[in-house]
Amino acid sequence: METIVSIKPLLAVLVSSIGAIFILSARKNPNLRESWSIIAGVLKLFIVLSMIPAVVYNNTIIEYSLFTLLPGVEISFRVDALVLWQKHPKTSSSIGHFRGGYCKNTTNTR
Repeated sequence: METIVSIKPLLAVLVSSIGAIFILSARKNPNLRESWSIIAGVLKLFIVLSMIPAVVYNNTIIEYSLFTLLPGVEISFRVDALVLWQKHPKTSSSIGHFRGGYCKNTTNTR
């Protein structure tokens, strides 16, 4: 298997982390909070979709190394075919999850 270096694995993680910060900052506004959730999910979807041709069809591994702690020990992000199928976003299930029962037009199923 060939290994290529790309920042996409790191971006897939950062989109969720940065999205979580925006979602927390909008805790008082449910519509804005859900908008940030959808935006982060769509961005992550595009990042994951952009990795499919290289990983699935060309049978390569995408890797990005942040830094080396010690010789032989490094912090890195790596994507192969198995990991790629587990990175799909689960945004739609989070919409309405944090709304309380007091909202009339909630997507909450409780």
